[in-house]
Amino acid sequence: MDRHLPVRRRAELDRYLTFGLASRRVRPSRFESFHRHNEIELLLVESGGLTYLFSRGRVELPAGTFCVFWGAVPHKLIGVAPGTWSHWLTVPLPWFLQWNLPEAFAGALMLGEVLREPDAARFPRDLELFTQWHADLEGAQPERRRAALLEAEARLR
Repeated sequence: MDRHLPVRRRAELDRYLTFGLASRRVRPSRFESFHRHNEIELLLVESGGLTYLFSRGRVELPAGTFCVFWGAVPHKLIGVAPGTWSHWLTVPLPWFLQWNLPEAFAGALMLGEVLREPDAARFPRDLELFTQWHADLEGAQPERRRAALLEAEARLR
C-alpha cells in the first residue's frame, strides 16, 4: 500500500468489515476497493460467474462453484458476468476454529487458499443448503441458527 497516500484514500483501498454469522443471496456487483473480514466465507455461485482478486492472484468462479476462504485475506470482486446470482454464509473465525476440522483443510484456509468443491454434482444440494441457511438465519430463533451452523460444519467436513 502506498504510504504517501492521504489516510482517507488508503482507507478506501482496503476496508475492514464485520459480518458475524450471516447469510445472503445477492446479485453481486464489483467492489471499488479491497475488503476483508475476520469470518470464514462460504460462497456459492448460482448463475453467471465471478472473478475475485486475492493476494495470490485472480480466482475465476463459474456458475455452480462452491468455495470457502478466510475473509481476512484482502479480496476484491473485479468481475461479474451478466445474470449472476450468488450466495454467501459467513462464520466467525473463533466458531470455525472450534469445529476442529482436519488440519490440512483449516491450515490451507488460514494460509489464504480459496478451496473449491471439486464435485460439480453436489451443486443442487449446496443450493438447497444455502437457501435453508438464509431462512434459518433470517429469524431470531436460536435453534434454527444453531442448525444452520451445524449444517455448515457438516458441509465442510
